[in-house]
Amino acid sequence: MENIDNPLLTAVKLCVAEQCARGLDELREVALFAWLRDQKLVPEEQLGPEGLYRVHFLMRNALYRLAHSDTLKQWSFSAVGVQWRPRANTGEHMPAPAEANLAQYYLNLSNLERSEAQVSELLAGFWRKFEAYVAADGDKLSAALSLLELDALSDLATLKRQYRRRAMALHPDRGGSDSALQALNQAYDLARARLT
Repeated sequence: MENIDNPLLTAVKLCVAEQCARGLDELREVALFAWLRDQKLVPEEQLGPEGLYRVHFLMRNALYRLAHSDTLKQWSFSAVGVQWRPRANTGEHMPAPAEANLAQYYLNLSNLERSEAQVSELLAGFWRKFEAYVAADGDKLSAALSLLELDALSDLATLKRQYRRRAMALHPDRGGSDSALQALNQAYDLARARLT
């Protein structure tokens, strides 16, 4: 890891601490970006492609640095943000090779300096991955709605009512199975996360 100061490190650490204090276990990059803008840490002139790349890179650098120094939580990065949960044990976290490669990239601050063409190429790659992520996420939501027997998400009260109805039908004491009830619980959690 480069020993160069990241001007956003302290602010990102504060934002993560606020999320944890609110009982949340994830931070989406778009929410972090909005928070940094609200704190006046992202000047308007940095909103072009190169400036956005710079802000994105510094946010990711800060998040990976925080993840590497956190001995209490296990961090998991996705194309759109990061999640954390308590560590199961005190052993070292061994990231997947792709995650380790991304961490290595973002922890090297020399990767911050990119030409306009390189930034354009990186952005194009991001959008390809993001579209695949959204498509997969949409498939998960469709499957969840199907299991909940809902056509669409409308409001939390309707979701809860339908979840309770389906949970009663799938409960092992009423002829259902543990696995079916677990799948329903996962579907409910996914759908609820979309509404909150």
